[in-house]
Amino acid sequence: MLDIQSLAQVKALPLIAMPAQVAFAEDTLSAAPAPADARVLSVHAHSGDVVSKGALLAVLLSADALQTRSDVSDARIAHAAAATELQRQRVMTDRGVGTDIDLRSAQTRLQETQQALSRAQGSAALLGQGQGDRLEVRAPRAGVVAQRNAVPGAAVEAGAALFMVGEDRSLGVTAQAYEADVAQLKPGAQVTVSLPQLTRDVPGTVRTIGAELDKETRRVPVFVTLQEAVPALRPGMLARVDASGPVTQDMVVP
Repeated sequence: MLDIQSLAQVKALPLIAMPAQVAFAEDTLSAAPAPADARVLSVHAHSGDVVSKGALLAVLLSADALQTRSDVSDARIAHAAAATELQRQRVMTDRGVGTDIDLRSAQTRLQETQQALSRAQGSAALLGQGQGDRLEVRAPRAGVVAQRNAVPGAAVEAGAALFMVGEDRSLGVTAQAYEADVAQLKPGAQVTVSLPQLTRDVPGTVRTIGAELDKETRRVPVFVTLQEAVPALRPGMLARVDASGPVTQDMVVP
């Protein structure tokens, strides 16, 4: 005998699973650049190290730095000589043996050397700490070294980012979403983050969704902030992010 029952409709939430890695939010990273063309002499910090603001990260060897600091010394000598000459011209003028032309010339020379000294000191200040041909690269903020590009013996150009330092509180995860799933994700959406080193999942929130699709992987980066602190979290650790898709109506057979 047949037992006839009606079909039921239920709400289904398709799961969006995304591979991810622990990372810093990009807007919380600070670069420690090379202040001049140089060669890396020694490295004092590595990825994952916790550093304080101003901590020594690396020492560089730079001929440009030596020249810039020598220019300051030359400018100081020239300025001191101009000041001495102006004083001499004033004494001579007071005694009636000097001329106004020589006095005005000495005054102009003093102003020129003062400007040259200020420019040289400004250029030297951009080099940061160090003496002679040595440059000291120091942490721009307190935090964790997220990236180290400095290698002993390597030549580096002025402005090259040798280290990236981020706040440990800004650690989250960067998930990789398939292009078909991106439309279902919104900033502020609640997600679940799974970390291998934890026995439980951690709630997270979608903070930003990348504007550009990776041409090779066909994925879009999605940055997720964690809603609770996770001890011993380090950049590069693997993770997984699960998000709920849109609600759909499915038929269920009793």
